Parts: sequence; C-alpha cells; structure tokens
Amino acid sequence: MKLEGKVHPEVTRRLQNWALWRAGGVRDGLSCKISSIYQNGPRAPRAESVVPVLSGEASDTDSIIAALPARHRQSLEVHYLWPQGTDEARARQRNIAINTWKSWLLQAHEAFALALANRNQSRSSPPRTATA
Repeated sequence: MKLEGKVHPEVTRRLQNWALWRAGGVRDGLSCKISSIYQNGPRAPRAESVVPVLSGEASDTDSIIAALPARHRQSLEVHYLWPQGTDEARARQRNIAINTWKSWLLQAHEAFALALANRNQSRSSPPRTATA
C-alpha cells in the first residue's frame, strides 16, 4: 500500500527501524545479529551489509505496538515484518476486500501515531507537585 502522504514519515521510519530490529533476532528484548549464511540469496557487498538499528527506540516501538488492539497490531506486523507480500494477497488471506485491508492498515498507522504521541507527551510533561 502506498502510504506516502497519508502517514507521517517519522512514523514510517520508526516502524521500519522496529521491523529491522525484529528481523535481527529479538528474543525477550535482547537482540542478536542473524548470520547472513541463513539468509537466502546473494550476500550484500560489505559496505551495505550493516544497517544501523536504534534498539532502544525499537524496543519502545515494540511496547507501543503490543498495547494496540489486535487488528491494528496484526496489520502493522504483517505490513512491516513480511514486506514481500502484496496487499491483494494479504486481503485474500483474511477473506476481506482490498479496500478493507488498506483501511485497516491506515487505521493501524493512525493508532500507532496517536499512542506514540501520547507516550511522548507523558514523558515530556513535568512532574506535578502537590500544592498545599
């Protein structure tokens, strides 16, 4: 699905970072690099083989996604963790119309962006002090 113009680029960047983190072998919050011998296809040139992943940000993103309703969480997981599929195939697998899938995916991005904004707001708010 073409999300350009519909989803803030920072949200997309953050979700792509999360997907790289998850693909890197995250286990119980600990990440480990998967050897390229287990990946199908030719090896990337050495200069291109290392993609920096912001692990702390990815872990926060994972927590936010885990707290989303199941439909939103699953839509983001399918879209970002299995990018080789098409939207048409994803809709068929779920026995829904393609426009329904696209709507679910856009709603999932919006729900994630709202949860991220709320989390950032709560973190940046100064602590309240009791007044006498």
